[in-house]
Amino acid sequence: MDRRIPDTATVEAAVALALRAPSAGNAQPWSWRIGYSTLHLFADVDRPASEPDLGERDVLLGCGAALHHVRVAFAALGWDAEVRRLPDPGDPAHLAVVTPHPAGRPTAGTTALAAAIPRRRTDRRPPAAWPVPREHLDALARAAAREDTRLDVVTEAVREGISGRRPGALGTGGEVLVLATATDDRMALLRAGEATSAVLLSATALGLASCPLPASRDALETFAGATPAHPQVLLRVGWAPPGSEPLPPTPRRRLGHVLEPLPAPPKYHHRLVTT
Repeated sequence: MDRRIPDTATVEAAVALALRAPSAGNAQPWSWRIGYSTLHLFADVDRPASEPDLGERDVLLGCGAALHHVRVAFAALGWDAEVRRLPDPGDPAHLAVVTPHPAGRPTAGTTALAAAIPRRRTDRRPPAAWPVPREHLDALARAAAREDTRLDVVTEAVREGISGRRPGALGTGGEVLVLATATDDRMALLRAGEATSAVLLSATALGLASCPLPASRDALETFAGATPAHPQVLLRVGWAPPGSEPLPPTPRRRLGHVLEPLPAPPKYHHRLVTT
């Protein structure tokens, strides 16, 4: 067996964890294709009419979250994931090429993030009144920064101003966070999805409840003055109310529905080059 590339069981385990990624309306708008030494992420453009019809923005954010999940999964399984994003200008549905490389024992942080994947839930229940420690918020900001994005806490004054114009827009309790990117293109949206995953998994690992907050493009522009970058995603984190029951997992597509061999030109089937 070629130890330079993961075996089928390893790839399937990584993609199975990536299936738990969050997406708008739980649409799961992704598909994966296996090459010889690579794994390819595609936007799932052939969705049944009964499934949610998402715009490109939500598709890119959801697929970005799945991409980060698979990176975390590979790292926990002992593989570094080299990623080439938007690799084919002629195929906008082809979002990333992932090339796993052998790595050493996973770090404690990586293991904690991977363990958070099956435990993370989109928890829309009102958080408890206890404040989120500053060090937790700083850790979430660092997780976002590692994905080339910026995470800021929405101040109480901004929250009150928005709630006055749109009652209940940001909910109550917890901390509302705005995730922003330096640019506002397809790459930025994919990276914002990866950062969303990084923040939500980090929050879960810290014991926090979390959820993305629905926000239209117009609503996000409200936050343009709060950050020098482009606001892309709103998130809420906080403590689950005492005595609250764990939320059940939401349904996910079967692995066989999203993972198939890569029917692509040979250029995508390149072998690893050793030195």
